[in-house]
Amino acid sequence: MKSTYGRFHPKGFVLVAMLLQALYIIIYGVLFRYSDDMGAEDEQKLYPLLQDVQGMIFVGFGFLMAFLKRYGFSSVGINFFLSGILIQHALIVNGICHMISKEKSVIYFKVSDIVSAEVATAAVLISFGSVLGKCSLVQYMLMGVIELIIFRLNYALGHEVIKAVDAGDSMFVHAFGAYFGIGVSAVLCRNPALKHHALEGSSAQSDMFAMIGTLFLWVYWPSFNSAAYSGAERARAIVNTIISLLACVVATFTVCSIIPVTEESDPNPAIKQQEDQSLLGVEETKKKDTVKVTGVLDMVCVQNSTLTGGVAIGTAAAMLVGAHSAAIIGFLAGTISVIGYKYVSPRMNKLSHDTCGVHNLHGMPAVLAGVVGAVFAFMATEEQYGKDSFKAVFPRPTDEVS
Repeated sequence: MKSTYGRFHPKGFVLVAMLLQALYIIIYGVLFRYSDDMGAEDEQKLYPLLQDVQGMIFVGFGFLMAFLKRYGFSSVGINFFLSGILIQHALIVNGICHMISKEKSVIYFKVSDIVSAEVATAAVLISFGSVLGKCSLVQYMLMGVIELIIFRLNYALGHEVIKAVDAGDSMFVHAFGAYFGIGVSAVLCRNPALKHHALEGSSAQSDMFAMIGTLFLWVYWPSFNSAAYSGAERARAIVNTIISLLACVVATFTVCSIIPVTEESDPNPAIKQQEDQSLLGVEETKKKDTVKVTGVLDMVCVQNSTLTGGVAIGTAAAMLVGAHSAAIIGFLAGTISVIGYKYVSPRMNKLSHDTCGVHNLHGMPAVLAGVVGAVFAFMATEEQYGKDSFKAVFPRPTDEVS
């Protein structure tokens, strides 16, 4: 695998990867112990959700980033490798933080800890989309290792101290991962020449592979948003996410089709180019006329904007938002994302090049999710939810962290 902007150095890669894995093995042996409640009913019910999240991590994210016509194998392969090493890193970082907060001497882990580690790794994979094709494997690893530590500190402050409600981790995972990646990309692309590349584009084959990733993410997103809950709260998160995703698909296709795109007015550009080049004494081909047309579906929007409903409903997924509000949220998310790809990205790329457009798929919808969550949390009452459900969705600052 070879990066667009950096060479693949096998010796450095092998050294760093082996050192990290050796460190993880030592930590497993010294600190990790099986939890006594690993056989609890709730833990056993988590395995289907764990499989769904793994489908998103290894297949969904991997193939979604395979849209580049000359970087597809690397996108899927590097995503696979990074997931393998960084899920372990997240498991250890989360476990050490939990061990310190509980004043324990060892880390007791179970299935839910694996789920949490994979959710944390999703933040790094989102950042990976922003810097796709710009780094070496060692740089990707180091970025992920550092990001997961910062992610855990941010998560501890927001979720465990402030008790912010974020069922689908839209703020903690999607917003954090998107803007962390954009920040890294801004540092890497200070040279304007690195912001554009001749191979930055897709083909019919690569777009088809990316659509596979889109469909995997779309189908499994309800599990991602509901994994942190059980009972009625989990069921509510599932149906809210599905309705939001459905409305998001409608918004993406309709808004994308009405936004005009620029196309060549020549019905057969290849013939026109040959004719121009055949003229004696003409060294440059004639600039073709263009025209703005509507009714054209952009594959970039279809692959990405159709997923934003899952991000936008994430924070409020377990709340009593109602089917109508979930649909409105999904429709708004799809609309905002399409507008972002059409108008915001070309301007943003002048400052920080975003390869996969994570600002439009994860960043802006996550900001919308935070606003939606704050509004519905403000309107929530214990009488409306019931005592047990209200406590499950809105834990008080004095509640013990599990």
